[in-house]
Amino acid sequence: MLTLISATPGSGKTLKAVELIYECLNSGYVVYSNILGLKVPGVIQISSQEDWRDLDHFRRQNIEMLKTPIAVFYDEAHEHAAFAEKDLLKNYQIDRSDYDLDIDIINLDDSLSVTQKKQRIDEINRKYKAALDIKKEQIREIGTALSMHRHFGFDIFLITQSPKKLAAHILADVGTHLHLRRVFKMKRATIYEFPEAHATVSKAVRDDAINKTIWKFPKHLFGTYTSTEVDTHKQKIPLKYIIILVLVFIGIPSYVARSLWYDPLFGHKEKPVMVKKSQEIEETKQPQTTSQEMHKPVLNNKNDDLQLENQRIAIIVESSTDCYAKNSYGDFIDISVDECKKLSSKNNRMSFSKLKKEQYLQDNISVNNNDTVGYTQPVYPSETTL
Repeated sequence: MLTLISATPGSGKTLKAVELIYECLNSGYVVYSNILGLKVPGVIQISSQEDWRDLDHFRRQNIEMLKTPIAVFYDEAHEHAAFAEKDLLKNYQIDRSDYDLDIDIINLDDSLSVTQKKQRIDEINRKYKAALDIKKEQIREIGTALSMHRHFGFDIFLITQSPKKLAAHILADVGTHLHLRRVFKMKRATIYEFPEAHATVSKAVRDDAINKTIWKFPKHLFGTYTSTEVDTHKQKIPLKYIIILVLVFIGIPSYVARSLWYDPLFGHKEKPVMVKKSQEIEETKQPQTTSQEMHKPVLNNKNDDLQLENQRIAIIVESSTDCYAKNSYGDFIDISVDECKKLSSKNNRMSFSKLKKEQYLQDNISVNNNDTVGYTQPVYPSETTL
């Protein structure tokens, strides 16, 4: 599989590659890499312009290792002429010492005219240019042949700062794209995994990642390679994010707790503080009445009782469409339907008639407490003798 690892400088892309190298070694791979100063036992060092197709020579020499998998890690892959979007072969030259020697021999041959010498030198230069073009095409084939790398038992890892620095046909062959994003210079990064390469990894693209992982930098791997980036920045979180964190973890919970504390249903029930007025204080100074005077009932005026009785709701009649109230005399009482239904559902709020209660008590009190009930003994027929 062709795997692309991208990240801005200092985001841990090479460190992630070293971690993957250990995973490949543990899985039985033969690993090649051009990572600068790599100190991992078992990894074979290669140049940055290496042709990965030439790295399986050991399998051709030893048939027992024919099925041994190979992993190749190209660090700063955009510097490889076969992978780069930029034409790095523009100024590429091959050894032309043999061609220059032939040109020198032609110039020293006095038997040749100037025209003949020029024709032969031009022919030698054409041969050199043809050889140079062939060599450039061979280098480009290193990249175009990546579409067949799985058939040869290779896993290729390309590490770059930006996918845009790689050629389009290289990105088209990528099967897994790992993009690392590090914020606030923290010792961790978020790894976004995609099933294909993305030239630009924007926020919208990151949201479509098939997998997101918070990856903590493995400190034990820091000294296994030479880092080209010097981390001169200390970890620093912007003030606005600190304020947001304070509000989320302190402000909101405090507000919720305060709301629940004063909630009338679930909150704290504070006992009302009884404040005595000056009038009540003075009343305490006055002489208290006797217990008989305190418990002496206060009789209401009969006219007032009758007026209250006319206004008292004694009957509630409720149906699916209507609800009305009547007093104890059967007269309608003017109340709304909603209020009528509330009284019907909670009829314990309806008061009793004081007037009827007093009359009932008065009618059932015996006038003469000394009256006795007479009793006449029954007379049974006497027995007769036969």
